[in-house]
Amino acid sequence: MGDAVSVSRSYKVSPAMVSLRLAEPRDCERIWKWRNDGETRRASFDTAEIPWDLHQRWFDESLDRADRKIYIIVVNDLSEGVARLDIVGFEAAVSIQVAPECRSKGVGTIGLRKLVVIAFRDLKLRRLVASVKDDNPASLSAFKKARFTEMKRSAGVVTLQRQRP
Repeated sequence: MGDAVSVSRSYKVSPAMVSLRLAEPRDCERIWKWRNDGETRRASFDTAEIPWDLHQRWFDESLDRADRKIYIIVVNDLSEGVARLDIVGFEAAVSIQVAPECRSKGVGTIGLRKLVVIAFRDLKLRRLVASVKDDNPASLSAFKKARFTEMKRSAGVVTLQRQRP
């Protein structure tokens, strides 16, 4: 995956350990592996494995899009997750994936909190929206801890939002 070692399973992550950076071409394979992890696939709306060539094309196109921002969640200088904003006007759809070895460490929540700051302060967005399967308690918890509020539940999907203060 490019990084020597991931976060140890023996401790929780603190906010000071986490930063976000824009994704770069070197992140393509790492993100593809995270996206194809079995647990990630089960939590995704499209559960099929993503072929390398399709992911590579999607990733390359995504890096060039002004309406999409992909951030790598960095923990102690190691790439440990990805967060994405798909922007329409002053709103964005949010998605997040954490490296399998970093689950249950607080990486998702802290990454989301830092993403919110970038979205509202730097990108001047007014509202963030996330759609999460209702059988994905870890993701629901991360969004709620990042102060997203539930808007509705329908057909197995929970829609959450965070408004700019």
